[in-house]
Amino acid sequence: MAGIPISPPGVWKIDTNHTQVGFSIRHLGISMVYGLFANYSGHAVIGPDPEASSVEVTASTNSISTGNTWRDGHLVGADFLDCERFPALTFRSTSIVPAGDRYTLAGDLTIKNISKPVSFDLMFNGTNVFPVDETTHAGFLATTIIRRSEFDVGYGIPVAADEVHIRIDAQLIAPDASTVESPEATR
Repeated sequence: MAGIPISPPGVWKIDTNHTQVGFSIRHLGISMVYGLFANYSGHAVIGPDPEASSVEVTASTNSISTGNTWRDGHLVGADFLDCERFPALTFRSTSIVPAGDRYTLAGDLTIKNISKPVSFDLMFNGTNVFPVDETTHAGFLATTIIRRSEFDVGYGIPVAADEVHIRIDAQLIAPDASTVESPEATR
């Protein structure tokens, strides 16, 4: 697999209407709690090969939603994400390398001003034309597991597992052909 098989090269923006930035975590060791970040932004710079490509995503920590108002209030507080002091979490890739029929997307995840290297399993789901506006979209699924204790998120609160599963189902929108940026210009 020589490169990420989408074209044209340039800056592809996240389609926030068709993307989910989510997570799941085991509660009391017996069930999973699922959540999403409602407000996020990002882009992928697609180059001629994975080594010339990159990804950046930022999520507003106060936009967390698990379907439970009390729990969401606890998660945005000082025990967990401390949104007043740390309003965003970010991921910036450092490499994208082929791994069989998938890719390994490595980079730095920053939560509460603590940055750690993480690797996502990245699957390319193909491209299609969105009939509403005739733009080309590309689909990707990125998954990883982190430890919340490494980011000082809810450390010492035993009801939730330490492992957090992160899942990003992303649609990217192709750059307008009249405004295609060179991947080298964005690095």
